[in-house]
Amino acid sequence: MQDGKRKQIVLGFLLGSITLLLLVCGMGYFIGRKLWAQGQQTPSWTFIPPTPTTITTPLPPTQPTPTPSGQFSIGERVHIVATSRVRLRRTAGFRDKAAGDILATMLPDSVLIVLGGPKNVDGLTWWKVDYEGTTGWVAESTSNGVRLLGK
Repeated sequence: MQDGKRKQIVLGFLLGSITLLLLVCGMGYFIGRKLWAQGQQTPSWTFIPPTPTTITTPLPPTQPTPTPSGQFSIGERVHIVATSRVRLRRTAGFRDKAAGDILATMLPDSVLIVLGGPKNVDGLTWWKVDYEGTTGWVAESTSNGVRLLGK
């Protein structure tokens, strides 16, 4: 094919494409003006996204909070009766705690003085105690029912 003929074909294709594009845009412009004049601000064919549906998940059944035993009284001396070390905490509870919440680790037979409580947190009964000059909270027993404090 001749070079001049090839240029004419390419130029014709480009001009035809541009003409088609201008024609489509012009039609859209005139249709939009007509709809605007009729008071319809958006065309009836505008895409409207579907409204999302909300799915509700039922909450798990709650376990009843145990009633504090009240077996200790303020000022009473109690002991760690567990056979393993027990943590003294800055605040009552053991779930979702920062590492700084543990004040001390107490050995079996350690002596504590009850300062307050009982308080139910995380399904356990907690007592505010003094341990060798440090004030904190200790659970009366574990979640498995192993006793930690005794008289």
